[in-house]
Amino acid sequence: MSWSKRIKHPSEVLKKGDVVEAMVLNIDAENQRLSLGLKQLATDIWDDFFTRHHVGDTIEGKVVRMTNFGAFVELDEGIEGLIHVSEFDDSPHAGKEEKIELKVGETYPMKIIKLAPAERKIGLSIRALKSDEFRADWTTYQESAGDGAATLGDHFRNQ
Repeated sequence: MSWSKRIKHPSEVLKKGDVVEAMVLNIDAENQRLSLGLKQLATDIWDDFFTRHHVGDTIEGKVVRMTNFGAFVELDEGIEGLIHVSEFDDSPHAGKEEKIELKVGETYPMKIIKLAPAERKIGLSIRALKSDEFRADWTTYQESAGDGAATLGDHFRNQ
């Protein structure tokens, strides 16, 4: 009935007498039954997400629940990904003993590190994003610092 919501019973979405547009999924003539589908007439939000996003993309997501193995993050309505605990921020400012604490309800930038459309799974990482920031800062520093071939003689001549 829905690509994004888990519905236990049709009465959660519909009531007797509602007029709906549906697709015929199966006809069981012997038992005089029709199987109908509502979601088949709507765009699959997962297909849409996988079309628009790729591994390596930076995305923002809101932490919706924490587990002992990671954080589930809502990326779009009805689309969740996982930041495994090994992919939390481990940059020097976080400290090796300190564990970064993500808060439910907070939004964070992160990087997509795995997409598995068949299983509808999305792997995310804050650590990879911080690593990219460090690399960019280092590259900027190297470009502004010259070739690094200064000698003591150069230093004393410039004084």
